[in-house]
Amino acid sequence: DRSSRDSGRLSVCFLARVCVMKNLAFAIEALARCRCPIDLHVYGPIEDEAYAARCRALVPPGDGSLTVSWHGEVPHDQVRSVLSAHDVFFLPTLGENFGHGIFEALAAGVPVLLSDRTPWRDLDEAGVGWVLPLDDHAPFVAAVEALAAMPPEARLAMRRRAHAYAARVAA
Repeated sequence: DRSSRDSGRLSVCFLARVCVMKNLAFAIEALARCRCPIDLHVYGPIEDEAYAARCRALVPPGDGSLTVSWHGEVPHDQVRSVLSAHDVFFLPTLGENFGHGIFEALAAGVPVLLSDRTPWRDLDEAGVGWVLPLDDHAPFVAAVEALAAMPPEARLAMRRRAHAYAARVAA
């Protein structure tokens, strides 16, 4: 289990194709600004090697407050179990028609942090995540830091709401 429950570090999951559209660079830039210790786990096929290299170069050297691990593609039957090991699913995508990874994260009981360029608009109101515009990193930083500061009971409640929300969507 990679979640912060054991390590004291927030475990952030990015599970998508590594390409400009999914906007991993924005995620790394935002997480690098956070004051809490974070482990970012990147899952998915690299579709654009130059973009992946740019993303790797964005990881700040030094104190280890942000670590980034690259895991590659996840077999479909393991997606939910991989997602459930993390504290939050972060997808600052430039656009999604549906966002299957978003649904999978919610179904796994994982809160989501998304750009406002998906059909998932009511996550804040439902208490299962954040939907934010991409014009500024600061709201994403604030959301991550708020999650990191949440007591375990509040995080567990958010995970339960996420799972219930996905069950309603699937019904």
